Amino acid sequence: MKKKIFFTLSRYLTFVLKFIQALYIAKYLGPSGLAIYGFAQLVALYISFLHFGIPLSIHTMLSVSKKEDSIKTQTYISDAFSFLLLAAIVFCIVGGLITFILPNLFEKFQFAKYGVLSVVIGVNLIIVQFFANVYQVYGQYIRIALNELISVVILFCVVFLYRNSPDNLLQNILTMSALTIFVNLLFFLYKPPFKIIFSLRTDVLHTLMKLGLPMLVSTVGFYLITFSVRTISNYKYTLYEIGLFTFALNIANAIMMGLNAIGWTYYSTILANTCEGISSAYKYVQKVNRIFNFVLCATVFSGILCFPLLFYFMPAYKEFHNGICILLISQIFMSMSFGYSSLLVAQKEQNSMAVISFITLAFAIAVSILVCILNLPFLYQTVVILASMFFYSLQICYRGAKVCEEGFVKIFFGEVLNFKIVIPVLLWLFCILADIGFSGRLGATLIFFLISHRDIGYCISLLKDFKKEN
Repeated sequence: MKKKIFFTLSRYLTFVLKFIQALYIAKYLGPSGLAIYGFAQLVALYISFLHFGIPLSIHTMLSVSKKEDSIKTQTYISDAFSFLLLAAIVFCIVGGLITFILPNLFEKFQFAKYGVLSVVIGVNLIIVQFFANVYQVYGQYIRIALNELISVVILFCVVFLYRNSPDNLLQNILTMSALTIFVNLLFFLYKPPFKIIFSLRTDVLHTLMKLGLPMLVSTVGFYLITFSVRTISNYKYTLYEIGLFTFALNIANAIMMGLNAIGWTYYSTILANTCEGISSAYKYVQKVNRIFNFVLCATVFSGILCFPLLFYFMPAYKEFHNGICILLISQIFMSMSFGYSSLLVAQKEQNSMAVISFITLAFAIAVSILVCILNLPFLYQTVVILASMFFYSLQICYRGAKVCEEGFVKIFFGEVLNFKIVIPVLLWLFCILADIGFSGRLGATLIFFLISHRDIGYCISLLKDFKKEN
């Protein structure tokens, strides 16, 4: 437990540095330059999802396997890594051929210049995700934390060295992001707690993909929604508007990074406690939801209150203030079903989750295209994301209720989207739409903490119990 706490704190430090780094990049590149950088990130993130769910399946198999089966499960690590390594080489070759054959592809975003770098960055993200998932189950939190911290510090140095030259800054930060793949490989392959040999067994790969592909589709729901909206927006709106949207997404993601780190750190523990009997799993999920949703709302509302200070230093992005607020509130709608999405994975309902993600993705794409056809302001694209997130959680909770054999209304409106979330969210949305200033938004946040006072006491009691046990 102490390792997990240390890891969580170190991740918070890393994410603070990433947040500051993102602000400097946005400031020095400006909205148009940030749009190009954001497109390069978008390509990299699309590539990072081409891991066929293998990092996720390895993580799940190691988390829920019995001790006597863990040795057999570890043999899958070599096959998984060998396959991902070959896939990475293929991705880089294909990326290079595309930029060579189609030099005018995505010309607005300078894809011919930065396309290959984006592909390598995406491959790097796959490698980091794979080893982080494996090392997390082995309890190697310090190695994961140090690797993340070193990578951030390297990029931080690049930002400061080239901050006065936007073109050089963009080129060098993408180049260094790609080169960190060698740092990550050296860091994770140095004395690993498992053996890695080159091995490609079709039966093993089939097992990994059968489990991992549905999990991939289901667990990247938020990213699929935001990426699809960003991709559609790239064809309709200007570089300046896309830059504002990219900044909004980066800020929303940065504020959520710390909470996501906590969820990821304890994810294997949650899976282990929800893979057995439904009755005990349901009680455990209720506990997880109560803690997670309180911390989720507290994080989002407190983060939004800091925006006046943010825009004091970065006035160029102030006009998209409401868009950032809407994106953060959409994070509440997406993440409030965290407990039941974990339960569904543990209960081997990943196929159902994949279907839910596809339905939500189709909904997001259709509405986003409609916004473009109607020539609505760019702010409406953030509303599309918010509606899609709500739609996703609605379906997850419905499926969770079926698995737990409980009433959907009881679960969704009683446990997940209860009055402690509904009231402050509605107040925040009213403040945004009515353009009410800081005092009104502070009042909405204080009301949230007032009606959630029992949850505060509950979290404090858990911390006291933890201290007694340690």
